[in-house]
Amino acid sequence: MPTISRADRAASLAFDFPGLRIGTAEYADGPTGCTVLRFDRKARMHVDPRGGAVCYAASSRSIEALGFAGGSVYGLDTLGGIRSALRDDGRNPTDWAQLPLVAGACVYDFVGRATTTTPDHLLGRQACLSAIEGHIPVGRHGAGAHATVGDAISVDRVEWGGQGAAFAQVGDVRVLVVTIVNALGAITDRAGRTVRGNRDPGTGDRADVLTEIRASLESGRTTQPPSGNTTVTALVTNVSLDDHELRDLARAAHTAMARVIRPFHTPFDGDVLFALSTAEISAGTLDPVSMSVLGGEVACDAVLSITDQAVPR
Repeated sequence: MPTISRADRAASLAFDFPGLRIGTAEYADGPTGCTVLRFDRKARMHVDPRGGAVCYAASSRSIEALGFAGGSVYGLDTLGGIRSALRDDGRNPTDWAQLPLVAGACVYDFVGRATTTTPDHLLGRQACLSAIEGHIPVGRHGAGAHATVGDAISVDRVEWGGQGAAFAQVGDVRVLVVTIVNALGAITDRAGRTVRGNRDPGTGDRADVLTEIRASLESGRTTQPPSGNTTVTALVTNVSLDDHELRDLARAAHTAMARVIRPFHTPFDGDVLFALSTAEISAGTLDPVSMSVLGGEVACDAVLSITDQAVPR
């Protein structure tokens, strides 16, 4: 049966975003999990897929829920469970205009585990039904239950990734970012220091990826990174943005994340960022450049929030 990650049982981020609830659930025997962002009203969306192995589903530009899951392509089964939860809560009858629209993306979280347990319909439903306002667990929870980072040089350099989140409010403008970091690259701080991943198992030191790759090239060695990595991200704002503005915000935020995940968007990653607007306040509150800067900074903060969590080796 699924277990639910509640904010009072895990390190969490508190956020103030009316109309948005977030739920997480896991299968402990994976471990693997699912994270659901659930909107009281449909949110406008743009999808920015990058890298060589994306795994996502999005059939509409307006959605009522967004689901992230482990399990690679199998994890897409959770979207059916999310739809059934939305259908059964009484707000979504079978009228065409009221059908529950759900998008989602999955990460490959089989590295370092022997089980074939994958997120499914039941897990997606449970994560959706457990959604609450104001808190989201950070660390090895939800879709990030078995996420890893930093195996660009070698799989023995890997460390835990997980679910990150960050929130900012400037005046009436709200921006929330939720990210599942399961990257080939390592997490680096804003000063360029590696803070998670690419860790030498003997010394415990974390090396700079560029330095390691340069040394390999100079010595004639080649790196052979494993396949199966993905970072999936949701950036939600309450500012009303049209399709072009959402697209530009998604691109800017996704690009900014390359400052704290190195390397990013490789042929072995399937990175996807969903930019969503709940359109609670009018556009023009912040100019497009300011929105891009704010979105990018919050996205970087969400990635770095994972490194605040103590995790077992």
